[in-house]
Amino acid sequence: MILYTFCLSLLSGFGLYSLLYILLPKDIFSSHPQLYKLDDTACQIFIWTGISTLLLGSLIWIEELIPLDDETRDTILYNLLLGPSALPILIVGVGTQILWIKSIREVKWIRLLIALFMLVSYQDVIIWFTDFHRDYVSSSSSLLLTKVQYIGASLLKFLTVLGLVYMGRWGMK
Repeated sequence: MILYTFCLSLLSGFGLYSLLYILLPKDIFSSHPQLYKLDDTACQIFIWTGISTLLLGSLIWIEELIPLDDETRDTILYNLLLGPSALPILIVGVGTQILWIKSIREVKWIRLLIALFMLVSYQDVIIWFTDFHRDYVSSSSSLLLTKVQYIGASLLKFLTVLGLVYMGRWGMK
């Protein structure tokens, strides 16, 4: 479970990294070609983290479904694969694996969509709509601060992993 949570955090960190990457002017890349290597490494981490997240999530679901009776298990699997829960799974699956294609990595609007989907999860949208509903008065107004802290910590984790992998892959040149 801890590894799964770490993978989700890396996906969010890549979302923020991608926003920063999109905002950088292209002339910086021509003067610093190692930034292309850095971005390639970041995309590889994102791709493999996506695969890891899907595999770990599947193992967690299997572990939770084993003790259930057949009817309950079938209902949960049906809702998981064809219900509203299928959309985040599909987004992580397609969003992470589409970056295998290098020409797609350079398309800014696709990269922006992937970044936004990694930063804002399905659960976040539900929480925000519930929090802003007029009949619901939240006992904590720090929900936004908590999300900002989570994204900041995710970016820090992602940049740490990116730095370690980049140095291992390309060396300190």
